[in-house]
Amino acid sequence: MNLAGERARYVAHLGRLCEAFPGPVLLVPVATDGNLLIFAFAQRTQAWTFESLEATAEELQSEFALEFPRFLGRLRTGDLL
Repeated sequence: MNLAGERARYVAHLGRLCEAFPGPVLLVPVATDGNLLIFAFAQRTQAWTFESLEATAEELQSEFALEFPRFLGRLRTGDLL
């Protein structure tokens, strides 16, 4: 999810995501424009690790020509709720 605009409205969206997804919710600020990317996971953190996602990020980069390994790096530095 991408949040932009009035930050006071973010709380309601985050609350709904936390209710809908039992796993972690990662917040990744977009430095250039003030948006906030949110990644919500269905699995609890014990089910995956960032290391286990590296191969998937490489595959997605090959398939879609987007910088998924860099995105994964940003996820690592995001704030975990």
